[in-house]
Amino acid sequence: LNQAVEKYYYETRVHNRLAQIYAREGDVAKVIETMDRAVELNPRRSATYNGAKGQLLYKLGELELAAEAFDRAHFRGPFGSDLHRFSTQNRVKQIQQQIDKDEKRKKRGF
Repeated sequence: LNQAVEKYYYETRVHNRLAQIYAREGDVAKVIETMDRAVELNPRRSATYNGAKGQLLYKLGELELAAEAFDRAHFRGPFGSDLHRFSTQNRVKQIQQQIDKDEKRKKRGF
């Protein structure tokens, strides 16, 4: 897959598959590195890569990093839709609420 990433850097599926493999292994650093490299190689797809990165980090329990990725996941410019922007902002709010709820539980000792 690493060879495929270098050869087919424009294919979102290759980057996503590699990041999914790292996520199954629980390697948060590699997931972040893979998706950041994907954005670097193909910046036009940054919203797609950041959305996938947010999903994987959320599943790994890295809520702060997931919220940050989702915050960068909306399309900007003339092709960005209000619906997509609203949905990513809503996702960030949901994750932030979950973070706040977890912090309150820790303070209470649960």
